[in-house]
Amino acid sequence: MEDIGINYKDGKIIHILYINEIAVIKAEKGNNQVEAKYAKGVRQGCDLPPILFNLFIEEALKGVRKENIGGVKKGRILVQILRFAENIVVVGESEEDKINMLEKMNDTLKEHHM
Repeated sequence: MEDIGINYKDGKIIHILYINEIAVIKAEKGNNQVEAKYAKGVRQGCDLPPILFNLFIEEALKGVRKENIGGVKKGRILVQILRFAENIVVVGESEEDKINMLEKMNDTLKEHHM
């Protein structure tokens, strides 16, 4: 996380927030409920995940921008990625461009152990 500007102490706090998370699943009828431990992911409705997503994805996009992979030129502007909340759309002239962009993003994230 230090790669994206989150120091060790803050990273530890974030880790503690999400370790051993439990979801309660309630039956529609009756008072039956079951607890389930999260294996992956984050709490729905929490403010932190979109912020973390943007920090991590920004790091992945640096490699795409640096190597000028994919995108569609509109005037003098190159549009490579569209982002909204926790969603991204890769933009390219061809399927190969988009695959190359995703592979580069994946490589960058792996380099940073993300």
